[in-house]
Amino acid sequence: MRRLTAQREVTLALYELRLEAARRPELARLLGDWQRADLDAVIAFNEAAGLPGGRREIALFHYAIEGLVLDRLVSPIDPDTPTDEVVDALVAGLLP
Repeated sequence: MRRLTAQREVTLALYELRLEAARRPELARLLGDWQRADLDAVIAFNEAAGLPGGRREIALFHYAIEGLVLDRLVSPIDPDTPTDEVVDALVAGLLP
């Protein structure tokens, strides 16, 4: 979360690229390949480090974090709740 929000402009540019990919199939293929490779790398790292959660939990956490990042970068729906508190609640909800 901190990495994604530290360089706001870079993260916003990635969201813009993803929106452009929705309009351009050739870009969607390239971006999709990159995103899937990144997810596979995160899953492999998680497994190698012996961290909890498998592919499903990591994917769900990724979906949740993406929404949280977008929320915090553009127009927070709950700006008074600390981001770390939200992340902790997401982790607690996804892992037994």
